[in-house]
Amino acid sequence: MDKELDWSKAQKNPYFEALTRPVALRLGHDEIAWFAELAEDAGMKPEELMSFYLRDAFFRKYKLEFDPPRRKRSKPDGDTAK
Repeated sequence: MDKELDWSKAQKNPYFEALTRPVALRLGHDEIAWFAELAEDAGMKPEELMSFYLRDAFFRKYKLEFDPPRRKRSKPDGDTAK
């Protein structure tokens, strides 16, 4: 390809922003520190690295096998019995 491409009339993809959305997750300090260390070594933000990990698990159809902890049920309003 000998010619240089002319990008002066290029347009931003109007659908790009719709492909991602912000999400809030509760993570432990140890998990955050681990991702921060890996991200620093890779020269990227921890959030970007977490996204790469999740996308990799998604495309590999990875399913974590574990016994989820049982959640305590809240008592209905007005129920004072213990």
